[in-house]
Amino acid sequence: MKIKGLLFGLMMVLGSLAHAEDSATSTTSTNIWDKLKKSPFSMSYLNDAWISAKGANGLTTDHYLYLNYKIDKYHKLTLKPIFRTTIDKAQKAQGDYHTELYTTEFRFSRSAILTEDKHGVNASFMLRNYFANDNTRKTRGYDSYHYAYGVFSKTFGKYSLSSTPFILVYNRNADSKTTGAATHVWSASLGHGYQFNDNFGVSYTNTYYSYRYDNAEKNTEYLLSTLSLDYAFNSGVSVSLYYEGYILNTTDGNLFSSYRPEWTEEAAIGTLVSLPIF
Repeated sequence: MKIKGLLFGLMMVLGSLAHAEDSATSTTSTNIWDKLKKSPFSMSYLNDAWISAKGANGLTTDHYLYLNYKIDKYHKLTLKPIFRTTIDKAQKAQGDYHTELYTTEFRFSRSAILTEDKHGVNASFMLRNYFANDNTRKTRGYDSYHYAYGVFSKTFGKYSLSSTPFILVYNRNADSKTTGAATHVWSASLGHGYQFNDNFGVSYTNTYYSYRYDNAEKNTEYLLSTLSLDYAFNSGVSVSLYYEGYILNTTDGNLFSSYRPEWTEEAAIGTLVSLPIF
């Protein structure tokens, strides 16, 4: 009986120690998580998945991981690796679905350069630098590309207007002689948004692109139209369903006479899912 009592007592002590260790581990994990949330660092994930309207090109999914460091109230640094998963008909036949590091962005942001309450409009700035993977360097003819990016917005009750002009410059490599990579891109957009309530909204945006080449005869202009339905949960998770396509496309400078009836067949249908990690 004494031995049984000793064994029972020992088991109770070991159980108490294990529970105490689990509690300590849980408390430590909680403390680390709380410290991360209060730190200048933050992390979020964005999933962008789309197919062509006719499903001809299969499914493409981009995975964005945002690693942010807040320098101060207005300035932020972001490291954003982008992984792409492609599932097209050729890969399906070969059973070769794969995910690869598509590109990596390093971003500097300056927010609240102008604010609506003081200046009548919100304005911020981003310097975005993308570094290509080996395949893109060889097939596209550039090692990286760099944006100077402005973001402007104004609200009128539930309605909002936005614009995101930018210039993009390609850092081309020796392969650009055979790929014919562009030198730079000019772009500007005009977006319209309507917020039905705190969670649900709709937006429609037209974005103009002007691709410039060494050979001016290759210069190309596009107009991309995007319609999006957006829902934001109170937890910080947001989802969007979008439909977009290039409705205008020209190389002769007559953009507004270059309507493409076939754009609906080539348009993309996609979803965006964004969630904060900490």
